Formats: sequence, structure tokens, C-alpha cells
Amino acid sequence: MEKFLRKKMRKKWMCILAFFVCILIIQSCQGGMNTEPYDDFIANLEDEKFYAFVSLEENAYPVLLVADGVYECDDIQAAFYCSVYYVTEEQVALLGSIRSEGTAYPISSDKTGLYTMGHHYVKRYIVDEEQGELVLAEYAEEVFQEGTGAESYFYAAEDKTKQVEDRSVLEAMAEKYFDAEIADFCSP
Repeated sequence: MEKFLRKKMRKKWMCILAFFVCILIIQSCQGGMNTEPYDDFIANLEDEKFYAFVSLEENAYPVLLVADGVYECDDIQAAFYCSVYYVTEEQVALLGSIRSEGTAYPISSDKTGLYTMGHHYVKRYIVDEEQGELVLAEYAEEVFQEGTGAESYFYAAEDKTKQVEDRSVLEAMAEKYFDAEIADFCSP
């Protein structure tokens, strides 16, 4: 009888432990953010989808990123392409999608925006909460002229693009990208 009771207690403790592990996993995906408006949406995601939350300083709610696939990067599940969702008018709305050039450039964020990058460009996006839109806040790129291979550098912000003298703006944006945190995706 004692052996039976120990086995039953062990099973009970394993269930309790499994419950707390599940809670920790869910909290790590949410990062302590108010994700309640997204609960039903996430519950209805397909099994092959992955999600991440990022917090931007200008927004009341975290931004939801949804990816079709992820890969291992610095011990987290990263993505280089995802759809961007946000709560507008009390519902979760698709704002658009963002893409980096490949697995060398995972989607990242800091408090000022979402970053994507490629071999010759860096982009920073924000979510305009009032308009309910994903906005390309700034963009820097290096362009090679056909035939000569000469480099030209461009920077865009506030819907204005200008040619700049050198790659310093591109390098400054790349530094922000590399300082940003890689979005950590979870499965529903």
C-alpha cells in the first residue's frame, strides 16, 4: 500500500511540475507584457505557426509577430520573415509583413521599432497606433551601379529619400540592428 501511495504522490507532483513548466513557457513568450487582447487569436493559430511579442515604446499593446517557420539562433527560435499584427478597434488586425534577407539577419526589435536587415540595407519599422498601420520609419541602403560597380548610399525617413555621401548612416543603422533583441518565437 505504501508503494502505491508513493507512486500516486510522485504522479501528482509530476503533474504539478508540468503545470508550472507550461506557465513559465507561456510567460517567456509574453515577456511580462499585457497580451490579453491577443489570447483568442493565438489560441486559433495553426499548429505550424509561431508567434512572438515585441514591446515598442509608442504603443499601448505589444506587437504580435507571426511566422510560418523558425530556426535556431543564439539559443532562441528566430525568424527572418513574419506577419505583423496589432490591436486596432478592439480586434487583432494584420498590418503587413516584414522580411530580412535570410537566416543571418533575424527579425529584431528595440523600444523604437522592428528591424530587418540584408547585405546592403537596414530597415526600421514602427506601428502607428492611431492609423493602425505598419510604417517604414527609416531605411538605409547601399546600391551598386550597373557596369561600374560604384557604390551609392541612400537614407529614407518620413517619406523622403536622399542620397548621402558615405556608408556612415548605413553603418549606424546596422549597429542599432545588432544592438536590438532578436524576436523569440514560440509555438501556440
